[in-house]
Amino acid sequence: MKSMPWKNGLNRRDFLAAAGGAALSAALSPSGGVTAETRWVSREAPDAGGFRFIATGQALIAHDLRAHPYPGYDAVRAVLRQADACFTNLEVAIYGPGAGEPQKSGTFFHAAQPVVLDCLKDMGFNLLAMSNNHAWDLGDGGILSTISAVRERGFVHAGTGTNVQEASAPGFLETPKGRVGLVSVASRVGAPDTPYALGAIAGADSPGVNHMDLEDGKPEPHDARRVLGAIEQAAGKTDWVIYYQHCHNYDTDDWRRTPAWRQDWARRCVDAGADAVVTHGVPLLHGIEIYRRRPIFYGLGSLIFHTRTPPGYYTNAVWQSAIVDCHFGSDGLESLRIHPVLLSAGMNDETFLATRGRPSVGEDFGVRPGYEPEMLLENLRSISRPFGTELRVAESGAYADVLV
Repeated sequence: MKSMPWKNGLNRRDFLAAAGGAALSAALSPSGGVTAETRWVSREAPDAGGFRFIATGQALIAHDLRAHPYPGYDAVRAVLRQADACFTNLEVAIYGPGAGEPQKSGTFFHAAQPVVLDCLKDMGFNLLAMSNNHAWDLGDGGILSTISAVRERGFVHAGTGTNVQEASAPGFLETPKGRVGLVSVASRVGAPDTPYALGAIAGADSPGVNHMDLEDGKPEPHDARRVLGAIEQAAGKTDWVIYYQHCHNYDTDDWRRTPAWRQDWARRCVDAGADAVVTHGVPLLHGIEIYRRRPIFYGLGSLIFHTRTPPGYYTNAVWQSAIVDCHFGSDGLESLRIHPVLLSAGMNDETFLATRGRPSVGEDFGVRPGYEPEMLLENLRSISRPFGTELRVAESGAYADVLV
């Protein structure tokens, strides 16, 4: 892996401005001959004022939240719509022309109508990861119908494609604060060597998910080179790079623990050019690390969790998550505010499944009596300390700031 010049004391914009012609092409071709070319250098300079990136828990969304209005929706929407780039993972397949038959059955099959994308758009999202263990729930056809529906609504996406090359490629979002690149990967999309897992992984000529295997507890070398190469490619063509990983690989049965390999891998991704690393998978909050002034989120839980599991199936921690509001300058992260999120228990009527797992922030925590936002933030502070991260919880308990 070749380190990026702007990761060694010279920021990306200064490096690009100072470099010229052949020297620029040589410096930005760490993998597969990818270069920044004049297309990137000649782009209009981003607006002053820094770049604002907001990420949330994953969106396992089966119902349009707007169909059953509730006070918390507007508060969440108000936070999300402040971002230049607003990101989540789309944890469902989308029905549409050509979608295939369900590849799972029962409680853990997750597919939805395209209207859920309209809801996400209304909330403020413009950047979607699609590499996860539900992307193939409608088979190859579902991969394609989801991509089509997402593109029709103007989302930038990454992580699935008609083949492994397309699934591995970065997605690019244009914002007033510069171009954003997204690289999206999944590790363990199903039990190894099962028909689902084998079918879900994108191949040379088959649709699927951008997948990274583990070998002896570490990213498989060939997959790792492909992923790091995509990050480097994105870094050479953008102002900001987001790396996403959907992860179901854990060292033990304790889902609350972040495996050591994930910290090492996340840091390698930052070294390759990522400005932020976001992880989902197990629907739990994990700690936060600031590495080289880049945030690493080891688990953000769920923003929307339309599970069909019976009440009591999941622990209380599963119904808690966070919205992370990152402000970047030319030298990296400048501030990070965390908004605690609580998911609703659902109405005790025929709307139970549609009103369950809906997000509320801070002052709207009355949706689950006995929960307080500061309790969630204190827990996040505790699990982030092993990564050297300190949180300052506001007196109101409505948010916390990370000491950068």
